[in-house]
Amino acid sequence: MSNSHDDNDVTFRICAILPASGTGSRMAMQIPKQYYEIAGKPLLMYTVEAFDKISWIEKIVIVVPEDYEQYTKQLVKTHNTKRAVVVTGKQTRHRSIYKGLMELKMDGADPPDVVIIHDAVRPIVNEDILRRVAMSAMIYGAAGCTRPLVSTVIKTTEDNILDHSLERSKYRASETPQAFQYDLIMEAYDKCTDYDFDYGTECLHLAYKYADSTVKLIDGPPSLWKITYKKDLYAFEGIIKEYLYEIAVIIGNNMAASSVCATASCLINKGLKVAIIANGYREDVHSSLSEVSDRYLYYDLESMTEENIRETFHVIEDSFQNKIDIIINCIVKDYKEAIENVQQIKLHLDTLTLMLSNATKCSSRQGVIVNSILITGNNIDIFDGPGLHLEAILKAAIRDQSRRAIKENVQVFGVFNSPHLPPLCGDDDAENITLELGNLATDIAIDIKNYASGQMFYIV
Repeated sequence: MSNSHDDNDVTFRICAILPASGTGSRMAMQIPKQYYEIAGKPLLMYTVEAFDKISWIEKIVIVVPEDYEQYTKQLVKTHNTKRAVVVTGKQTRHRSIYKGLMELKMDGADPPDVVIIHDAVRPIVNEDILRRVAMSAMIYGAAGCTRPLVSTVIKTTEDNILDHSLERSKYRASETPQAFQYDLIMEAYDKCTDYDFDYGTECLHLAYKYADSTVKLIDGPPSLWKITYKKDLYAFEGIIKEYLYEIAVIIGNNMAASSVCATASCLINKGLKVAIIANGYREDVHSSLSEVSDRYLYYDLESMTEENIRETFHVIEDSFQNKIDIIINCIVKDYKEAIENVQQIKLHLDTLTLMLSNATKCSSRQGVIVNSILITGNNIDIFDGPGLHLEAILKAAIRDQSRRAIKENVQVFGVFNSPHLPPLCGDDDAENITLELGNLATDIAIDIKNYASGQMFYIV
């Protein structure tokens, strides 16, 4: 996924390594902590998905215990994290990271310019901090996040007597993510000793000591804390539940059957219950979603009036015994029709967004509205004046709606196959685009903390 400014400053190749081969001995649990399920998903996958949604990260290497290799591969497949690969780790942190670095040049592959290393048990990480460490590594050679020390560090004698204490203000706690020029961190590992491999834990130190690198330190946000003890798991579970959406409504116009089905499938795969409001394609929906029939409801409305939709919203909330969190408005229009009726489309979006804002504002969480717009046709001039005008009108509409809706604690986004992209040329193109739009709309809707309301995203 991409928006107009996310990737412009990333002009070099970046991959990531997620060390996840620890046993979690301090947890005293039967399974490693990275596989502990929170809200139906292993902790590890929250971190993997945070990286997978960032378009400029080419590959994600997950380094796991040997006994969990096949299970992790199945998790990656189930969660559709296509850029993730799984390799088995070693006995120590540095040996596992080195295994991940070697994976990036396996079978003669060209390694990336920069590699990000991030603990798999630090699940709350956003794109901004990842970009900052990657950009700094490209400039300085190595970069990493730090946080202020919480407690004073002291040194003791062999008899457990205080020797001296450090002045806390002069020291920092090293955190991840960290990033390195690939050749530099490989040089550091190639030169380091067996003692470093077996007892060391700090990659920045290796880069500084063995590759003579300048190390840029970046203030990290408080959310970068590492899940180490059981109390940390419970804290993260509380955070996740605060943001965990449960009920999504999809509204589709008369041409949007494929788009609605694709979006519903994406939302259901993320664990949400879905209600569909549409007209005339009940059988298409039932056929497409037959394997998850217990996860959705379908309502056929001949007339999409405000009164009818409001009434249906009440029925949906009664059926699911919960408030609506997410609304995805699927609009599919022929290019020529869209050009001729662009102001009507804008008015439709404005009216529907106002109504939907009033519906979601009753939720205990921040409401989300995503307008998913698919323009179809075979005879499109990619850079014509009307296409530019259509795109400008839609972008302005999303921004205006966002300014109004945020007052009701509702965020508004748009996803769009721009008319400046090649037209849909066949059934395969249409199917791929609708699935991409569905995935994009779902990712934005369930992870809004990483996005700013009013943004328009494009399929690229």
